[in-house]
Amino acid sequence: MGYSREEQETSLVFENSTGEWMVYSTVPKHIRKLSNLCELIVIESEDDRPIAVKGVLSESR
Repeated sequence: MGYSREEQETSLVFENSTGEWMVYSTVPKHIRKLSNLCELIVIESEDDRPIAVKGVLSESR
């Protein structure tokens, strides 16, 4: 089931001192796209699929 559409979110926080983006998402489409850009840590899963993830993107990507 995952999160309802009203509960889904994607957050990006830029750390200027490191040049990195901290990312958190519960939006399935964003999780799929982010998985191609960086290594994600699965925070929550359902039926062996991630429904909440976090990761780090470098500014150069």
